[in-house]
Amino acid sequence: ASFVENFLQERYPTLAGAVQTAFARGPRQRFDLIRPLMYDILQCNESAEVSALLFEARILEILSRITVAQETLAISDAAAERVTIKPEDVTALMEIAEYISDHNRQISLKTLSSISLMSESKLKTLFKAQYGMTITEYIQKKRMSSAELLLISTDLPLAQISKIVGYANPSRFSELFRRYYGIAPSSYRAGK
Repeated sequence: ASFVENFLQERYPTLAGAVQTAFARGPRQRFDLIRPLMYDILQCNESAEVSALLFEARILEILSRITVAQETLAISDAAAERVTIKPEDVTALMEIAEYISDHNRQISLKTLSSISLMSESKLKTLFKAQYGMTITEYIQKKRMSSAELLLISTDLPLAQISKIVGYANPSRFSELFRRYYGIAPSSYRAGK
């Protein structure tokens, strides 16, 4: 931590506070965004100079992603502070999150609105205030997490994993997985 603090204070003093706040936030922070970068560092088998260059580049990118995520969370937190969520709405939102976790098929906003007994607009606003992300982001995060588990714990074909986690089109699944984790599902499996 002191290396990061000193490095940031020296080279990027205006960002130092945002990164320190991000580390202090703990589990709510979306550190899954940096996992592929850490993987690159760990898998580097190049010469010392190339490894040092890769390490520095990835660390800068990690710090950049953490800072951007922190700024996004700060905006979410500010919006959440302006939104008051009634206890019955919190219960409904928890039911929606559980429903999303239990269903890997296409989930429409209309269905979620019906389950929660809220208008679509109110549901979207309160969900984002409660969970710090949109419903679509939440669904994708759950699906990618399930896919990651299936990739490392089974030998199922990618097409089957794609269907299990709710994507009818395997190439669309691969594209989203690559965007989310920074590497193709097959490479992710091979690396584990």
